[in-house]
Formats: sequence, C-alpha cells, structure tokens
Amino acid sequence: MCGRYVLVSEVETVENTFNVQLMPGLSPVHNPNISAGEKGMVITDANPKNIQNFTFGFTPHWAKKQAYILNARSEGDHNSEDARNFRGSKGIIYKPMFRQSIRKKRCLVLANGFLEGPKIEKLSQPYLVYPEGEELIAFAGIWDEWVDSTNETHVHSFAILTRAADDVSAAIHHHRAPIVMNPSEYENWLNPDLDLADVLKSLDVLPDFRLNAYPVSPKIKRPKSKGLGLLQPIGEPIFKSDGFVVSQKLTLEGMGESPAKTRRKKGDENQLSLF
Repeated sequence: MCGRYVLVSEVETVENTFNVQLMPGLSPVHNPNISAGEKGMVITDANPKNIQNFTFGFTPHWAKKQAYILNARSEGDHNSEDARNFRGSKGIIYKPMFRQSIRKKRCLVLANGFLEGPKIEKLSQPYLVYPEGEELIAFAGIWDEWVDSTNETHVHSFAILTRAADDVSAAIHHHRAPIVMNPSEYENWLNPDLDLADVLKSLDVLPDFRLNAYPVSPKIKRPKSKGLGLLQPIGEPIFKSDGFVVSQKLTLEGMGESPAKTRRKKGDENQLSLF
C-alpha cells in the first residue's frame, strides 16, 4: 500500500527531470505528507508534455459519489497471499473499477519518496522510502475524471498501482509496495496506442536505482502534519550505503536553504550526511 508520499522538490527541478512544463495557471505542489484528497503532480497519457495537479484518491467516472481509492493492485484479484515471486497475469485489467483506466488513462505520479510502515504498526512506526542517487521518482498511476452531479464540478483523480513487497518494503515488514517505474518505461506507460500487453510488461521493469529507507517521527502519521522537519531521520537506514545521504533539496533546500548556504556549511563536500 502507498497512502502517503512526499513531493518537495522545486518545480524547475521536476520540470527538468521529466522534460515537461507545469500547466499554466497551476501552483506547484510542495507537500511532505501528501494524503487522501490532496493534490499531487502527475503527467498523463492525455497530456504528456505538461504537469497537472490531480486529486490523490481515485474516483471512476461512473461513480455516484466521490471515492478516494488510493491504490490499485496490479495483480487484481490474483496473488491473494502477496507472494513476492508471483509471476501471474495482471488481474487489474479485469477489475471493473480500473479496467478502463489501465487501458486508456494512465499517468506518472511524481514524488521524492513515500511513507510506509510495518503491516501491523503502519504509520505508528513510519519510514521514508527514497531513491539512492536520485531526487525524483515516478509511480505508475491511473486516473479518471468524475463529475459531481450536485454542482457540475469536474474532479480529476488518480490511484497508485501496487505490487507485492519489494526488497525495501519487505525489510520494513510491509506486504505491498507502490510500483516505482524505471525511467526507461515512462514513454511506454504514457503511450495510449501501445498494445496493452506491452504496457503491462513495463510494470515488471525494476528501477535501475536502489530504494532505501530510514525511520522518521511518528508525528507524520497525522495527515495534517506538514512540517519538513518530520522527514529528518530518527535512526539508521534500512540498507547500509557509502555515507548515507538524502537529496540536498529534500533535506535542506526544501526547508528554505539555498545551494550556496549548503555549500558554505559543508565546504567542498558533495553530499549531506545526516548521521
């Protein structure tokens, strides 16, 4: 499951990373604790050159009332035991809730990382999962447009696709993981004319970078908690690495510090050590 995620990079960095532009008139999302009903930045197959702000929490177009479905299992009703070695078909294509969107309404959900906890303790024992050596990632997402019949408001919303636990989620003792896409598959995922079988294959291509995680304050469990300081580590990372670091933009610039200030504080060091 992925019910909370992080996006705090400057919009220029997001635009340059994905070679897109923020849709004119929109404000960039800068939120260390994106939760249900809040806006997230996405790139859709219908508009692959622009970033748009959609609501986190999927509502299909045919729904009578607004829903907030955060995740969609890529296996659908298959793999009920959440086996990590599952190699069966992607049952999501048969689910009435998602079968249209997986075919024609796909998106990339832009993030710096996501928040996860053990299956039992959940976000009472939270971790920030982040990419090593990268600032931004993209989740595989699906979207739809729902119209509120009471006021004719158009709501564009999305859900993040999940799979059985990857290495970092398993280490956190969680049974599911959001699908973090390999950048080589972005174009396929956003291609509305690509054969469905090839689209689904892109979900099996693992990122060419490693995900790691470190524990953060349980105060972040509260959806209204938005302090960037809550993203600071309170313990060691799950996997050891050479000089554990988190993106300078995530940890310092996101808190109002400039690159110049960072360099003055760290001298000639290229990385920000948090321990």
